Amino acid sequence: MNQTLIEIGKNVRRIRISVGVTQEQLAALSGLSNDYLSRLELGKESPKVETLCRICEALKVDIVELFQKESL
Repeated sequence: MNQTLIEIGKNVRRIRISVGVTQEQLAALSGLSNDYLSRLELGKESPKVETLCRICEALKVDIVELFQKESL
């Protein structure tokens, strides 16, 4: 699995939880399916930039936050 996709997925999940949004709510807000978001958070999807923008708009975060490495 691509490490970048895993990091993006982890960041989506971390941000989603930190703002108090469920996968189902994020799916509704972004127009994506819950199944797709689940696979994305597991690093099993290679999202288009447009998709990442939709997620960021729904979570009200800048897209760069999805690419930040997790600090130890």
